[in-house]
Amino acid sequence: MPGSDVGTHSQDLRIVRPRSPCSREEPETVRYLELAEHTIDSEHHPSLDVRVRNATLKKIEFTVRLRFRLKGFVLKISEGRIKEMKTGMCEVEGTVAYGDLTILKKGLAPIDLPGSIPLERSIPSKGAITTDDETSV
Repeated sequence: MPGSDVGTHSQDLRIVRPRSPCSREEPETVRYLELAEHTIDSEHHPSLDVRVRNATLKKIEFTVRLRFRLKGFVLKISEGRIKEMKTGMCEVEGTVAYGDLTILKKGLAPIDLPGSIPLERSIPSKGAITTDDETSV
């Protein structure tokens, strides 16, 4: 995005810091700030119980690992508050394993997201528009 500094960091949401004055100083001006690329990793442990006559014979636990890559998300900011988030691209990959055996592996695949997410209660930007060297949102 022209006129901006971008801070990127996986697992810690960071957004673009505009070089122009904050929207609180110019409340009538609407600003669009692009979020840096963001990766979310998650691990889950679902299980199946093998039962006979209500007695559990064996519990089979799986490990599900997911990685989401978010790119191109944009915040709409006015009056010093985040009013809306426009979605970008989200790719997901994952694995399902039983112990050391990988049962299923799915490569990167895009997920359809809504075009924008209006925030019913806007979020104060309170100087939280940051670079890597400052506090994150």
